[in-house]
Amino acid sequence: MMKHIPEVREYCKVKYNSAKGNWYIFIIFIELGLRLLIQNGNMSYIVTNKLVGDKYSEELRAYIGKYS
Repeated sequence: MMKHIPEVREYCKVKYNSAKGNWYIFIIFIELGLRLLIQNGNMSYIVTNKLVGDKYSEELRAYIGKYS
């Protein structure tokens, strides 16, 4: 993404709190889904296990924690 469309990556870094460090695109889709989710709504994604343990997903895990 940085190589081919750096302007989109920069936009995402500004717009999404969880887009920190060397992140993957699924990070911003999860944050956006949570923003759009109605109160007491449900959302599900199939994601890589990198969400659980990698450093770049710390911000997103904290963001998800607000909803649990």
